[in-house]
Amino acid sequence: MANHFLPSAKVLKPLVRHISFSEFDSHQNDFIPVIPDGMTELVINTNGYYERKQNNAAVFVKESHFIGIKTKSGFVKTNGNINTVTIRFYPGAIRYFTNIPSDELTDQVLEASSIFGNEFKLIESKIAENPSKEEVLSLVESFLLSRLHIHDSLEKTRFRISTFYSDPSVNLLDNIRIGKENYKSIEREFIKNLGVTPKLFQRILQFNYATFMLTSQNNRKSLTDVCYSAGYYDQSHFIKSFKQFASMTPVEYCHNHEEMIHRNQQVINHIFTQSRKMSL
Repeated sequence: MANHFLPSAKVLKPLVRHISFSEFDSHQNDFIPVIPDGMTELVINTNGYYERKQNNAAVFVKESHFIGIKTKSGFVKTNGNINTVTIRFYPGAIRYFTNIPSDELTDQVLEASSIFGNEFKLIESKIAENPSKEEVLSLVESFLLSRLHIHDSLEKTRFRISTFYSDPSVNLLDNIRIGKENYKSIEREFIKNLGVTPKLFQRILQFNYATFMLTSQNNRKSLTDVCYSAGYYDQSHFIKSFKQFASMTPVEYCHNHEEMIHRNQQVINHIFTQSRKMSL
């Protein structure tokens, strides 16, 4: 169960998707995939641990950690009671809070203190004292505001990223609008500030849009319709790309258990639903 809160500081709203409080009290028999969605996460672990599969080996994650942008599914399994506070950043937003190039964080799960240093250890110790949710939100926002830095390069990247979301139709996703500037310089900018190339980011969003159409209650389509609506050349191309990001076929994904669908699609479906409303 998770409770999501939007940041109250206006300057953080375009950068932080939400701050959530999660409580899990279950033993999962199997690992479930967590699919790429272009975002990054800072997870403050206040109690317990979970398992994460890395290179086919299970690793127990007990420390607070940062999860970089994913280009493939991660696999997790909860083991009993675990409580976390999670800050979820929009694509490219983490660079507003750290000088570490984002490509050094891609597909990585790193101890939070290795990125945010002693400042993070201080906020972590205060949250360990079990303050109220309102106090935790205030601590988190104060921490983020103390690290916030804005400059033109980040703003340009964030604007270009926003064009991918401006319309959930794949015509836009297939025709990346990056203007007349040199593509290689934009590619370097994306790698540094987002962690992946524009082309790979477009493919991740194309995949996310396909999962949105497959799972949205108000937008159910057949696999064939999803395939072509998402801009894939044919069924073979669709399945191959889908398996690369989800580690399963579209049919397997749709028929997997409800908890996995909910965990993966809650934010993705909301973003595309909001994008669609804004385009009307």
